[in-house]
Order: sequence, then C-alpha cells, then structure tokens
Amino acid sequence: MTTTVDQRRRAVLPFKPGDVLEIEKQSPGIIVLKRTKAANLPKPRLVRINGELFSAGGGTLSNEEVRSISY
Repeated sequence: MTTTVDQRRRAVLPFKPGDVLEIEKQSPGIIVLKRTKAANLPKPRLVRINGELFSAGGGTLSNEEVRSISY
C-alpha cells in the first residue's frame, strides 16, 4: 500500500481513531506501523436534534437502520 503526504504533512492511513499502533523503525526512511489493538468504538445511533438527524457514536449504520427512523 502507498499513500501521499499533503502540504500539511498528513497522510491517509487504514486505521481508525482509537487504534493502538506499534511503531517499528526498520532502517532510515522505513517505518512500520502495526495495529496491536483495534479501536473499541461504541455502536452508532441516530439522534434527532431540532428536527435534524445526526449520527452519534462510532462506526457506520446500515441502510436498514437509517430507513427504520420515523420521519
């Protein structure tokens, strides 16, 4: 896998917020990131605030869960 660093020195990585990583420097210029513990995200839920629908919690919702909300 490769990624590109932007002007603000950010890169998109296949990790989620809360993941615990082990950082290993193999040689100059080569750094290996290993996930040692996956994030323990709460189950997502939909919340209505002032008539607008928001997703609260982590993870994703299925289409069926979104459709089950009464309008």
